[in-house]
Amino acid sequence: MITCLKYLLESEMTVHKKILLLLLISVSIYTVLGIAFQQFLILPSFQALEQEEARKDVRRCVEALHREVHHLDLFCFDWAAWDDTYRYIADPTEAYESSNLSAASFIDNDINLIYLFDRSGALVWGQYYDLDLEEPVPFPDFPAEGLAATHQILNHKTRDNYIHGIYRSSKGALLLASRPILPSEAEDNEVIRGTFVMGRLLGPTILEEIQQQTQVDLDLYPIEDDRIPESVRLLPVETEEIHYTSAELLQAYANVPDITGKPTLTFVTYLPRSIMARGHEAIRLQTMAAGAAGLAFVLLLAFFMRGLVSHPLHVLSEQAKRVRLGNTPEPVAALRRNDEIGRLARDFHSMLRRLRREEEERSRAQLALRNSQARLETILKTAPDAIVITNADGVVESANDAAGQLFGHPTEQLTGMRGRDLLADEEQHYWVKAVATYAGAPGPEPFTADRESAIRRADGTELPVHMCVTSMYLDGELYFTSSVRDISEIRAIQARMARAQHLASIGEMGATVAHEIRNPLAGMRGAIHLLQSGDLPDSLRTEALQGVSESVDRIAHTVDQLLGYARPLTPRRSSFRLRPLLEAVSELSPGETPPAHDVTITCPESLSLIADPNLIRRVLENLWLNAQQSAGPAGSYQWTAEAAHGSITIELTDNGSGLEEATALRLFEPFFTTRVEGTGLGLAVSLRILEAHHGSIHLENRPPGGVAATISLPEGVA
Repeated sequence: MITCLKYLLESEMTVHKKILLLLLISVSIYTVLGIAFQQFLILPSFQALEQEEARKDVRRCVEALHREVHHLDLFCFDWAAWDDTYRYIADPTEAYESSNLSAASFIDNDINLIYLFDRSGALVWGQYYDLDLEEPVPFPDFPAEGLAATHQILNHKTRDNYIHGIYRSSKGALLLASRPILPSEAEDNEVIRGTFVMGRLLGPTILEEIQQQTQVDLDLYPIEDDRIPESVRLLPVETEEIHYTSAELLQAYANVPDITGKPTLTFVTYLPRSIMARGHEAIRLQTMAAGAAGLAFVLLLAFFMRGLVSHPLHVLSEQAKRVRLGNTPEPVAALRRNDEIGRLARDFHSMLRRLRREEEERSRAQLALRNSQARLETILKTAPDAIVITNADGVVESANDAAGQLFGHPTEQLTGMRGRDLLADEEQHYWVKAVATYAGAPGPEPFTADRESAIRRADGTELPVHMCVTSMYLDGELYFTSSVRDISEIRAIQARMARAQHLASIGEMGATVAHEIRNPLAGMRGAIHLLQSGDLPDSLRTEALQGVSESVDRIAHTVDQLLGYARPLTPRRSSFRLRPLLEAVSELSPGETPPAHDVTITCPESLSLIADPNLIRRVLENLWLNAQQSAGPAGSYQWTAEAAHGSITIELTDNGSGLEEATALRLFEPFFTTRVEGTGLGLAVSLRILEAHHGSIHLENRPPGGVAATISLPEGVA
């Protein structure tokens, strides 16, 4: 590079050619660096995105398979916790077998295997049913004499124990579920009479269901299959590995464990490499555009440099020749400048021509200013985003045509309007406060604010937008430039995705709700049979009717909780102070437990929140009652609320026993609860409420003990 510059300086080429050659070299270096940047930084990001999509595909397939196993386990649990099954193990009857263990039970429930063992492992009843042949077939894996009591699928030591997963059998891979046989209202000391085992063949039907659920092209092979690479066989279970089979296709692998936790099957998903193809195409187009722009830049700059440097030097050279010949040349406008060339030109001209030169320079400056203003107006008018410029008092000074279209006002009418009148009501507080605070005491750094917001159009409708506001100084005066972009289509897409996820969550809860209703129904049926049996003492009749009433109340409570979770949330926002709400919530106590007294509240009196006060109170009450359930009436509790960086954070800490690792992973799962009488919807509903307010919630253990629950909500707009 130094040698090249030295050659340019010492060569006899004209200045114009030297400048043009130097520009070409600079643009070439820039282009090469740009291509290297794209190849080594941009393109790997496309590859990483492609790999992440492949990992997501195979993870969805594994999760879908786990859901199938989970659904089978719930179905098996319903049968194992049935009083008739409990009695059947002790006293097998043909009536139970004909009504519950017929071929219809296999066909209607898409089940291939049902086996019942007693406590010693002896086979009470068992059958493998071929759904394609529609007939029972031998199943040598479970012999007629039964299994050892210590067999892996019979080893139920507690009433809550369950075993489910993949089981490799002589018929192929099975989805298997094993549950201890207990009565529906089993006590803690209830004797386990045996084991209920259900299985479903993991065949093309299940794979087709998984493919329809995930919309992923997939295969499932035994882990020892020759089509599975050796490196994949050594992977831990549910760990993804990506293989590139060609320039057009990549494969993602993930191992699935059997009921013992060992890898047994391997999912293979296929993903077309469309992301990399788009990446290569984008880089190609960008390289072509950069090359074209560089060439245009060289030509344009060469043109200006000719006028600024090479041509004036040529004119001065010609004038010097005329001076040597005794002629006094007239001043040349191109040479009237304040640089070295201008000073050289002034030496050639007399002081009498100074005024004319200054007048000509002034005319050029005015023309340049008018041209600059014209270019600025053209940029503002043709910009795709709405651009609004306001002064320090919040009055619109100018706006482009895109702003008039977005706000629904004629562009000329926007000038002179108050900027706050263009905002939605709930947004005015935030923007007016932020801009007024900076205008009152401008700092050394320019003001910048970037967030999603809402505007009010001329017809009164509100529109979600993304706003970016920055400050600037013109002639010593403070102005604010606002760039506004319509994001209503993005919000609509997000809303549709949220509804789809909500419906999927409701579908997953169906099996759990069925179980929650089945048990009370079983109790009601027993009570009704007792009432129909004949004359009963009044005490037993009253007790039976009371049991029916309690079962009905339990079903009604479950349905009410489900409706409350499934019903769409529409927050009714209003402004309210946060501290009185925290004080009111802290007076609540679960059941008959007296309220805790060791409560500390750290919250400014003036801290306000714009949200639905009833829904936010419901979230706070749920966290407060959960904390008291954990720490008890003698526990210590701390509320902390503060506003910072455009959001309001509310934190509740206690000194209870904390969260178990397995519990922490399922906190927000509907119908998951660690309480005997809980419904498991409290935190799930709380999460929905906060998401409807564009907020979030997080629970974690804190040293030395207890739980910290943190809520985050946007400041000014919920």
